[in-house]
Amino acid sequence: MRGRVFAAGRSLLWSLSFEKQRDVVLSRCTFSSYTSASSSTSEKKWASWSLGALCAGLGTFVWGASGKSECAIPIGENGATAPAVQVDGCDTFDHVILGGGTAGCVIAYLLAKWVDDQKINANVLLVDGGPGFEKANPDLLAWYDMWGEFGKVHESQYAGDGTNRTSVYPITPSDHRGLGGCGAHDTRIYYLPSEKEQHEYAKTFGWSLGELREYMQTAMNLEPAIKACPHGEDFFDLVIKELSERSGLKRLPDDRFYGNVVADSVAYFDVGGYALSNTRGIRWSPAMLVNSADDSIRPKSLKVLTGAEIEAIDFRKGDPTVVEGVRTKVDGEPKHIRLADKGSVTLCAGSIGNSAILQRSGVGDPQTLRQVGIEPVLPHPEVGHGVDHEEIAVQYAPPAKWPGGTMPAGGVMGWALGIFKSLPGLEQIMQAHFSIAGPPYDDEVTVVGTPNNTKPDQHKGYRVQIQSPSSDEAAVLKYEYSSHEREVFLKGLREMVGMFEKLKEAGLVGERVAPPRDIDLDDDNALWSWIHDNKHTAYHWLGTCKAGLRGKVTPGSVVDETFRLRTGTDQEKVVDNLFLSSAAVLPFPPTANPHVTIQSFAVAEAWQAFQHMAKIRGIHAQLPQELQTARSQLKSDKGQLRVRGPGEEKPNIGQVAKRYFDMHQQQ
Repeated sequence: MRGRVFAAGRSLLWSLSFEKQRDVVLSRCTFSSYTSASSSTSEKKWASWSLGALCAGLGTFVWGASGKSECAIPIGENGATAPAVQVDGCDTFDHVILGGGTAGCVIAYLLAKWVDDQKINANVLLVDGGPGFEKANPDLLAWYDMWGEFGKVHESQYAGDGTNRTSVYPITPSDHRGLGGCGAHDTRIYYLPSEKEQHEYAKTFGWSLGELREYMQTAMNLEPAIKACPHGEDFFDLVIKELSERSGLKRLPDDRFYGNVVADSVAYFDVGGYALSNTRGIRWSPAMLVNSADDSIRPKSLKVLTGAEIEAIDFRKGDPTVVEGVRTKVDGEPKHIRLADKGSVTLCAGSIGNSAILQRSGVGDPQTLRQVGIEPVLPHPEVGHGVDHEEIAVQYAPPAKWPGGTMPAGGVMGWALGIFKSLPGLEQIMQAHFSIAGPPYDDEVTVVGTPNNTKPDQHKGYRVQIQSPSSDEAAVLKYEYSSHEREVFLKGLREMVGMFEKLKEAGLVGERVAPPRDIDLDDDNALWSWIHDNKHTAYHWLGTCKAGLRGKVTPGSVVDETFRLRTGTDQEKVVDNLFLSSAAVLPFPPTANPHVTIQSFAVAEAWQAFQHMAKIRGIHAQLPQELQTARSQLKSDKGQLRVRGPGEEKPNIGQVAKRYFDMHQQQ
């Protein structure tokens, strides 16, 4: 595996084995097809994959509830019935949020808190496909264990890259089993969208820039951020110095991004969490806002159901503009989630999960749905059409002697630096993560940089396609490439190699390991052949249910500017009580790791859903305290966003995080 580090946002490679979409173990192999993996319970499938930055997507589910009766609900045309879900004595729910990951936990916390604060007689139910948050280790260094443990095997097919490859990836961000989703199991690399992207997002939704930033600052107030290496490390300090002097990259104040994307710069990036030392930290997770471990934080109107798998959303027969309930399996048993009168749903199961659930519900491309035996309810050809940050790892041997005498740790979670570099002739910049890779990530220690395609072709990308009406069978991702991808990767890799050669001149790295030295870097065909055999997803699946004003999103909006599902792609009419969130609704990908962007849009969706809940009850929705605080802070800071440090976040959950950390250290 030497040189084949698929660094998804971080480039620390490790390989995982999956047995029938379960049992994960570290390994060093690759595999070819999903079909053969599914044919035998004893046959193992092997996946080489790097752990991507954040995810974008979330694999859990959230709902809202109130009611008392206990009854069986007919499901499907065969007349089968399933009992109603009951949580804390309730069997009907006012707002149901399907997906309890990065977006879902934020929405559940805010929506339930606002219901409590404004004394609305309603409840919110959060449902997750896996166990409670207690299963997740909040040690930031444990992310490489957590990612594989909660994954699910999906097939990925490729076209247009000259290979017609078929491979199987563990699509963890869509299927993180456990409350918090990827927000409980990843590295929490912390970036904001660039200023240009903020203007474009605001325009797409018909907001002012100030309104967008109120949502962003509200999200930022929830999550503290720390420098990846709080006090720096000798090796990385020297890398910053040499790249700023030899490659013309900007050096930033405190050698830290503070969440900002800065073109042609190098610095330590930020991480959402709490520092225990220069090389140890605790992950901040949105699951800590909703878990039952601290009732002083969790809103009283919030209820949580784990171990649930969403089968489909039920639309009213003859009137698909109304959702009436949700079909699910709780611990493998069919159940039905009943909505209260005037109840509503938020679907936020990630880019892949949202698409699969909608398709199983009859929302998608009619031809594709009929092929798997599903009669279309709402024709939506663009459901499932999204993009991904893919990247390639450039590796060099370590120096003959490490500065300071010991190999650097890479800060609190193993990754240290971010690099942004303009690409000649292209209107985009390259993002790369930079650190050290070694066992168990790779066969030997190397220094790694990961050029990333930050602006994939929105007309190509991938399409999520379900293979059956059942949630038991994983969806397939069908990728299609364009000449743009090829040009970006060729230029990005050459820029990264150029930086490494400058570091080699300074004695900070040894010889090139990947791409292999026998590849002529000036030969486009030879270099591209190596790239397309070795590049990999960054686990940032985005935009499969794009939101925004009609005509403002390419190639078509599935969700309107209030986050409600359109009755057809680019149609004005909406399903009044079905909202969508997660990475799926992003109209285009931000340049860097997207979890802060996802949480910002989750705040916006929570506010829309809350206004809807108040309006149908004849109540005036007052601007919540969290949004008022953000507005006041932005006014004081002259409209500029500001990262919050540990202890500045609201609510302050540092002690809750430390309690979880200590619990896992004792196990």
